Amino acid sequence: LFMGGMLLFSVNQLKAQVTNTEGFEGITFVPAGWTNENVSGTNLWSRVTAGTTPSQTPHTGAAEAKFDSYNTDAGVRALITPAYDLSNVGSNTATVSFWMYRDNGYNGNADKIDVFINTTATVVGATSLGTVNRNRSMAPIVVADGWYEYTFNVPGTFTGSSNYLILQGTSEYGNNIFIDDVSWISYPPVCS
Repeated sequence: LFMGGMLLFSVNQLKAQVTNTEGFEGITFVPAGWTNENVSGTNLWSRVTAGTTPSQTPHTGAAEAKFDSYNTDAGVRALITPAYDLSNVGSNTATVSFWMYRDNGYNGNADKIDVFINTTATVVGATSLGTVNRNRSMAPIVVADGWYEYTFNVPGTFTGSSNYLILQGTSEYGNNIFIDDVSWISYPPVCS
């Protein structure tokens, strides 16, 4: 009598959590895959190795990104990451974060960074994650000049393979804005 058997198995899709970072250390600005979108005005994001107005140094490494709000009385420009994958985020919460230098100069001027996420590399139709004012006496309030880290949760509705973090600088003719060490969590498939 022949007795046969069959082996059944299933393959589950493996998932990965990847932390992506940018410290603006490379000489080329904007970094590869990034976009420097002019929304309005003549303000520019640029790479600097030391800050002026106010005077400060990068959070880590030798460089940082600067939004020139001191020399221009109005303008908006967005710094946009390369596309990143959230297709396997599942029940996890994806986050984005960056470090920003906060100071108390020109304390009536609301120079700020608005943080967005979008499925296209533009601020048009983007979802707001929050705002950080350059002036430390404005929200979120901090007591001393210096570097502070800000982290935002990505809404669970962003589950596709093309997502973009957007850091939009707005000038109100106060001090310059400096950011460094931008990071975002992606959830691409590993294999199946």
